[in-house]
Amino acid sequence: MPDPTPFELALPHKMDEDFVRMANDWFFKWYNINIEGKVVEVDDFYGDRIAVGGIRFEGQIQSIYWRSVGKHLIDRVHKGFREWEAECGSYPPNLKRSSLESLSWHLRNYVARIMHHGYETDRRLRGRGFPDSVEKYGQAEHFFTRGGGRG
Repeated sequence: MPDPTPFELALPHKMDEDFVRMANDWFFKWYNINIEGKVVEVDDFYGDRIAVGGIRFEGQIQSIYWRSVGKHLIDRVHKGFREWEAECGSYPPNLKRSSLESLSWHLRNYVARIMHHGYETDRRLRGRGFPDSVEKYGQAEHFFTRGGGRG
């Protein structure tokens, strides 16, 4: 096994920074959605902003939330491969492969972490701070009980 490349060494830090940014900025803002008179404004990852407030987290707004989470994940995966190509394109084949395998593992882990955080945020929003008071949402629980995305 070759020594880790600079790309591989930087990956965990990049992924952690992105996760913290999403958790502390994007997801956190959603917690104000149920406050009367408070407007929540977040990126929808399609080039627009979502501005809502004083409503229950259900129906259309919940769908927009999950659509935005999905778009963010697609964008992050594409960004990872663009970074890999730019930084590792000139590596010898064995180092390119090692870097690609590392990227794959870190991206799967990132997706799992974001989905878990999104799932927990969804439950807290629907339960208005009491996640155990609401049913589990959609296929998210299936994703985690089957080990999806964790490698």
